[in-house]
Parts: sequence; C-alpha cells; structure tokens
Amino acid sequence: MNLSGLKYLIISLYLIQFCAFISSTVITLFKRHSTIKRLAFRSSPAMDTSSEMALSIIHQMKQLARKLKVDTLTAKVLNEEGLNYFYMGNYKKAAQVWDSCASIWKKELPLSYNHARAVNNIGNAYMYNSEYYEALKTFFNALKISQQINSKKSVSQVLNNIG
Repeated sequence: MNLSGLKYLIISLYLIQFCAFISSTVITLFKRHSTIKRLAFRSSPAMDTSSEMALSIIHQMKQLARKLKVDTLTAKVLNEEGLNYFYMGNYKKAAQVWDSCASIWKKELPLSYNHARAVNNIGNAYMYNSEYYEALKTFFNALKISQQINSKKSVSQVLNNIG
C-alpha cells in the first residue's frame, strides 16, 4: 500500500469512527429520555428525519468499510445500524442487522467481547419484540461466549438480561 492509500485509509477510519460516535451519542441521549423518545418517534417528523439521516450516514460508512475490506470495521458499523433500528422500535430489523454483525465477529474473532455483545444485542431485540423463548436461547448463547472470554462485564450484562 502506498502512502496516499494509507492516508486515505486513516482518514476513512477516523471519519467512520466520528460518525459512529455522533450516532451513538444521539442514541444515548434518547435512551436516557425514554418517554420523550416514545412521544417524539410517534409524533415528530423531525425525529424521523434525524433517524433517517443517522441511517443514511451509517449506510455510507458501511459501504466504505466494505470497500476497504475491513470486516471488523463493517461489524462495528453494523452494530451502530442495529442500535439505530432498535431505538427506532424496529426490533426485527435490529435483530437481523446484529445477526450479520455477530456472524462477522464469529468469523473474525469468535471469542471476543464484541461477539458476545452482538449476540446479547440480538437477545435484547427478541425480548423487546416479545419473542421470549428466542431471547432466552440467545442470552444463554451470549453467556457462554462471555464466560469463555472471562469477561465479567459481559457476563453481568447478559445475566442482567436473563434475570
């Protein structure tokens, strides 16, 4: 790889990281204010526009990550996309996106915190979609991964979801 290609790669990675940060910051703000979030999603065209704008940015980041052929970066972008769908209330789509994310992590780093988190997120999507049996099966899968990597943080998150 020549120097200009390396510069392009570094700039692209920073852009993706920045966009992911903005996306997750917006999501965190709405997560903390769930009542406001529910009302806003039901009644405000501005909120729908913001959600669509976030998804548009994420789709651009996903295309860039795939163009760069960096699967772990693609998985991180997919995680952000799943979060957006989840907080928009589209739990089925969130589960599908996180399933793609988990598949990449399973292939690239099967025993990693990111893989456990993606599987745990799928379980949350099932739970919020009232698919409790599937949620429990998925949570126990996430628990198994979390225990294998010896991550107390991940184990506690999964056990919280199970309990």
